[in-house]
Amino acid sequence: CQAGELNCLPRLSCPQHLLQPLPHNTGLGAGVVSGSLQVGVVGHLPCGCHDHWVPVCANNGRTFPSECLARCAGVGEGVWRAGECGDECVGVRCGRGHVCMAAPVTCLTLPSTACPQHICVPLEGECPDEASGPACDSRGRQFSTLCRLARDGASLAYLGTCKRRCSSVGVVCGRDGRTWTSECHAHAHYVSLDYRGPCRAVGVPGTQCPGVVCP
Repeated sequence: CQAGELNCLPRLSCPQHLLQPLPHNTGLGAGVVSGSLQVGVVGHLPCGCHDHWVPVCANNGRTFPSECLARCAGVGEGVWRAGECGDECVGVRCGRGHVCMAAPVTCLTLPSTACPQHICVPLEGECPDEASGPACDSRGRQFSTLCRLARDGASLAYLGTCKRRCSSVGVVCGRDGRTWTSECHAHAHYVSLDYRGPCRAVGVPGTQCPGVVCP
């Protein structure tokens, strides 16, 4: 139970040293075993990190709750900045006659490996055959390249072909823990929907839902 909401996740076998006794008002005493699992509250975050929200943005476009958790995930020094990930074009300098367009992608590389979340698009001359491939604008129109979308003055919704059997309105949180501009945007990157709205930081579970035991 987190933030006052019941979220039943797949059962995981947590090491005993990470568990603290459940509060007495849950109806389960300390040391109670449910099936083959030890029941308790996870009292520590990985790597001994503190439960606080001081976000940093890694160069792969992912926001971590703190510098400590970023390092714990393998993000090295110099590949993150303070604050949540936002506009991917902030601080980016494209060459003359080019414009920066945010192009969030799912990174399959290590956190320490650069994974640009933007593309510098030329506004003059012929549009090159970009590796980005097709792009879908905020009106559901599909362009062969991001360059042609920019030349048309359209607003990029996401890279890839326009998806039809999904919602293109409202941000969502994907199963990858990232906030996407829409369900279609997430699907374009083969990411399934976790819940609607921006991804929320989740810290150490508290006692906001006393008496609730996930099945």
